Amino acid sequence: MTTNRLLGGALLITSTTIGAAMIALPVSAAGISFAPSALLLCACWVLMLYSAFLILEVNLWFEEGVNMVTMAQNTLGKTGKSVAWTAYLLLLYSLMAAYLSGMNAIIESSHFLMGQAVFPPWLGSLVLFSLFVFIIYLGTRTVDYLNRVFVSGLFIAYIILVASIAPHIDQNNLTHLYFNHWLYAIPIMITSFGYHIVIPSVRNYLNHEPDKVVSAIGLGSIVPIIMYLGWMFIILGAIPDTQLTAIWFKGQPAIDLPKTLDALLNNSTISAGATTFTFFAIATSFIGVSLSLFDFLCDGLHISKTKLGRVATAGLTFLPPLIFNLFHPNAFLETLGYASIFVAVLLGLLPIAMVWQGRYTQSLQGSYKAPGGKGTMIIAGVCFVAVIVLEIMPH
Repeated sequence: MTTNRLLGGALLITSTTIGAAMIALPVSAAGISFAPSALLLCACWVLMLYSAFLILEVNLWFEEGVNMVTMAQNTLGKTGKSVAWTAYLLLLYSLMAAYLSGMNAIIESSHFLMGQAVFPPWLGSLVLFSLFVFIIYLGTRTVDYLNRVFVSGLFIAYIILVASIAPHIDQNNLTHLYFNHWLYAIPIMITSFGYHIVIPSVRNYLNHEPDKVVSAIGLGSIVPIIMYLGWMFIILGAIPDTQLTAIWFKGQPAIDLPKTLDALLNNSTISAGATTFTFFAIATSFIGVSLSLFDFLCDGLHISKTKLGRVATAGLTFLPPLIFNLFHPNAFLETLGYASIFVAVLLGLLPIAMVWQGRYTQSLQGSYKAPGGKGTMIIAGVCFVAVIVLEIMPH
């Protein structure tokens, strides 16, 4: 039973981590080559793993059930609460906007797969909105089963893609060293490891045992980075960096990546598989983010979960990213970039500030202490500030 729970906790971390940002990873790494981009990705993984351990330390200072906003309020006061509330809200809205943009692109590309324009692009937003309403109406248990189906589809599509594209890899594509815009890959890589929001849930699931939670976080985050590295390897190896760079500047890899694969490899199965993989990546991400945003707005705005309250909260959840998407339909990479700013604040700088304040000012102690001291936190803090600066800088 203990092993099953540990596995369940690790899978929760894994499923929360793997999502739509994975689509953008090889595109953001265009012009770097595989080895340097892999090292950069591993560095981002270590940085986010460290911040996850900081969040666990803070979470274990308090009773079960506390979330990031409560943790920030208890350690940093009203200012911390305001920062956490704002960053959390903007992060989830940014991700929702990215998923809408990606799904619209998939629907719009139906003519690419079927030979003619079959569906209007706005149908993508309708598909996600219908999925969202379905989730809200049927509840958490249905979400769990639906998420398992989508995650299974994601893994199956990933395995098929890797096996199908591997024979077409050109070693020359993996060994060049141009470093065209390698710094801009970092924000996307950071956004790809945003599993921290489920750490309080994993803690409760594993009966507040720090060693098991640490193991679940470690094991759960290893699977995504292995998948990310494999995905980057086959895409960087199959597509020349000049074409990946062109996809980067277009800002819509959800459709341009399958199109490019089809043109280069002349294999409709691979391009259809890439589109299917993209769909499942967006769908799995969307389920968790939309439900988290819905619950966050209910709790934060004290909206009762009556029929009218659910309708109002659903509107607040879905309409802002939908309106943004109407004016910026090809903003998939752009909104993921915005998300990296809020990831750096909410999941990076804020945990550092909470641990610093709790350890060295309030002398709080719990059943777990994250590795490192002030020096480690300063270095990590500088890294997260650099992520924000890189995203704000003109690309």
